[in-house]
Amino acid sequence: GLLAPREIRALRESLGLTTQQLGELLYGTPKGVVEGWEKGRYLQNRETDALVRSLADRETLEARAAKAGVQL
Repeated sequence: GLLAPREIRALRESLGLTTQQLGELLYGTPKGVVEGWEKGRYLQNRETDALVRSLADRETLEARAAKAGVQL
């Protein structure tokens, strides 16, 4: 299944990211959409869910941040 809203928020917070930063790591997803996922207003698709999960790996996170120009 997909990550639950609280799981998305917990992962984002554990990585020390703002909703804006997480959105930028996810190919420019708007901050409001990320907030919607965390509040259960929207459901992420499977591809996005897999990408969010992959960010738990520090190497993947750093590579995505470098590509997206996000300061960690």
